[in-house]
Amino acid sequence: MGELSYKNLPGIDELKDILVSQAALDIIMIEDKNRYFRLINYYRNTSNGIDIVKIDNGQGDHVYIVFADEGAIIKGYAHESIMSPYANYEVRIVEGIYDDVPSELMILLDDSEEFQDVTFCIWRKQTDTFWSKGDIAFPADYKDGDDGEYYLLKYILLDAKSWLEWAKTFYKDRADNINPEDIKKVYEQQHITKDILKSINPDSDFEEVSRELNRIGYKSRVWLNM
Repeated sequence: MGELSYKNLPGIDELKDILVSQAALDIIMIEDKNRYFRLINYYRNTSNGIDIVKIDNGQGDHVYIVFADEGAIIKGYAHESIMSPYANYEVRIVEGIYDDVPSELMILLDDSEEFQDVTFCIWRKQTDTFWSKGDIAFPADYKDGDDGEYYLLKYILLDAKSWLEWAKTFYKDRADNINPEDIKKVYEQQHITKDILKSINPDSDFEEVSRELNRIGYKSRVWLNM
């Protein structure tokens, strides 16, 4: 598939499933009290059927995704980008980032405390067949990718293989003995047995994981007695 961009992102429902699976693996690997160390946190049904996903690389960059009946909107912020509002004296959002977003999707970001922290924005209405990006007034010295789109969308790990490759750099030796087939089962949102959980993370709390997977809308439950 190559580098991920707004032009080749999966559709809304598929993207949501991928992010639930990815969040499920972070839940298995990192206990709830340390959730802020997770790469991805998925908040299901925060209000009126709205799901919110936060991807934070721990280095000052983030992706904020909102799923709603109207569609989905993705806001990314790469703090060292020349597209950052703080890269100019006026401290303003670059013209065009938000200007073309449909009002029914724009309103989903209005209450975001990080509204101004943005270097790119992507959206897709429920009736659309593609993702969109605005007509942006790029700085004169802008080069493709300077808005952080490619850099940040790479944290959306599309399949089990991609997740395991990433995990070996993030979790290091903790990921060395993970069975790829178990990761594939999570990406397919299959039933998770105690043996599978133990294989992925021997220190995971089965009951806590079960509650959290149910909270994020994981399609199958955790089987604690197997």
